[in-house]
Amino acid sequence: MSNSSTVQAEKKQQAPPWFWWASWVCVLGGIIVMGFLIIYQIDERLSLYNQILELRVQQDDALEELESLKIERGSERSYERVVDIAVNELHMQFPDKVEVTSSETIE
Repeated sequence: MSNSSTVQAEKKQQAPPWFWWASWVCVLGGIIVMGFLIIYQIDERLSLYNQILELRVQQDDALEELESLKIERGSERSYERVVDIAVNELHMQFPDKVEVTSSETIE
């Protein structure tokens, strides 16, 4: 039994040297390709992150403008309410003709 197992072990052949070189070239090539793919993905994600930052700035500007418009709309409504009260409850009328007597400058 022991003779047959040693005979089988002797029959195993090692891979030729060119196979080992080819294997190392494939492994190193794979590592290099993966490195380039990782760099590409990092660049793409940074680009998307910058786009997100730009969109956040635009959103902040839009929200600021919205608040300004809400204030303006509120002041317009309060002006309309004052006019409605003046006309309907106090029975005031606007003059048909308005004459400017002098121009005043406010400093």
